[in-house]
Amino acid sequence: MRESEAIDLARLAAARLQLHYGAQLLAAIHAAWRPAQPDDGHMALTWDASGEVRGAQIPGATPWHAALHAQSLTVIIETAHDRRTVPLEGLTRAEALAHVQALLDDTLGADTPRLAYPAYDLPAHPLAEGAPFGAADPDAMGIWIGWFDHAADLLNELRADHPTAQPTRLWPHHFDMAVLIPLPDAGDATGRSVTVGLSGGDAAYAEPYWYVTPWPAPGDTGALPPCDGEGHWHTDGFVAAVLPSHDVHGYPEGQVRAFVATALPNAKALAGT
Repeated sequence: MRESEAIDLARLAAARLQLHYGAQLLAAIHAAWRPAQPDDGHMALTWDASGEVRGAQIPGATPWHAALHAQSLTVIIETAHDRRTVPLEGLTRAEALAHVQALLDDTLGADTPRLAYPAYDLPAHPLAEGAPFGAADPDAMGIWIGWFDHAADLLNELRADHPTAQPTRLWPHHFDMAVLIPLPDAGDATGRSVTVGLSGGDAAYAEPYWYVTPWPAPGDTGALPPCDGEGHWHTDGFVAAVLPSHDVHGYPEGQVRAFVATALPNAKALAGT
């Protein structure tokens, strides 16, 4: 992780919210160009080590993909031979969508599908009221890039250890990166699973936090097993073992691994109980 100046949580949250809103442009592309899937998987994005939120490759005569470069807050449309950009600073959400639509029309032809933002319930922000995107905060974005890099590495390791695990996905609705691990059903077809992920922060925790979520949630939350790495169980609104960051300026890799090493088997045992 790169060195950065001291940044308070409010400044870090402001950078995250701009990324979250910027990622809706990639979600709009997926909604228009990808076949719908029952689990909303067609909307899923990924994190790339180049510091980009990446959309899926769109097949066709000219295969292409869209991305959001975090450090510069710039949307990228890339084919095998061309890379075109839309910097978001100074644009409203409507203007950004129009710029991306015009770029796609110019690159791929005027008959391209029309883009529209998904009807997600996003966190409150001036962008939702018509304010423009601000300048990217390089120090805050640098912290987010470091966290997402580490998260992708750990989640991909978990996938390697669990052959049935789904791909590592970055979800545009809540802007969290996660892996879902299906579990054997206990004879009741409940779709048991455990999800391990990193949230950038939300109404429950105003900071990055790791979570390990059993599904279905256990019915009895009165005596949940302890978590290593200073993690704890969250039971208000959702049931998950959580590890808030507390120190957003350094990634506590050993602490995260200790947390996941105990929370994951505990969540597997609790799913559907």
